[in-house]
Amino acid sequence: NLGCGLHCISKESSFKTLQNAWSFINNNRIVNRDQINLGGNNGNNNNNNGGKIVLHRFNDGVGSWTGLNIQGLWQSNEFIVSGTDGLKADIKLEDNAQYYLHNTQQYNLQGKRYLKAYARYAPWGNVGTMLAKLYVKTGSDWKWFDSGSYTLNNYGETELVLDLNNIQDVKELGVQYSTMSGSWGQSAIYLAYITAE
Repeated sequence: NLGCGLHCISKESSFKTLQNAWSFINNNRIVNRDQINLGGNNGNNNNNNGGKIVLHRFNDGVGSWTGLNIQGLWQSNEFIVSGTDGLKADIKLEDNAQYYLHNTQQYNLQGKRYLKAYARYAPWGNVGTMLAKLYVKTGSDWKWFDSGSYTLNNYGETELVLDLNNIQDVKELGVQYSTMSGSWGQSAIYLAYITAE
């Protein structure tokens, strides 16, 4: 209709723009911001409607993680789980020693049943046996809950699983590594891909 002039062109243009915008936003290859895990150290990234959430992946550094009885803490691509980097800490091996990697912050784990993490130790040094426990501390009294001991190896990942049933108000999350007799020299411990589901 030639009589409507610029008015019709403007309306048609606006409609096309809206149509294109709708198609773009709803394209299955477009990821919305609330579907993205934004970080290595976001302990409250609980936006997956009851599914698995990634609490810590270490592609962006160590964040606020720290350790006890360790010699330095780094982001490392020597231990990659589900495409994400891990934490690495050098340690001096001794018999019956304990080493810790941990992060202190408030965690929102409401509706989650299991906490999971992956650990191993380095292939150098003399490790008799190394065990690991995934643990949390909760409440005003920092009560300790752990997964029980898992035996680690130096060649692949070991999944650590903590049952979150009746566990609330988590303020610290970490892994305790323990050596048995026959351990000496220098080695390293690793931690990667911590999730709740």
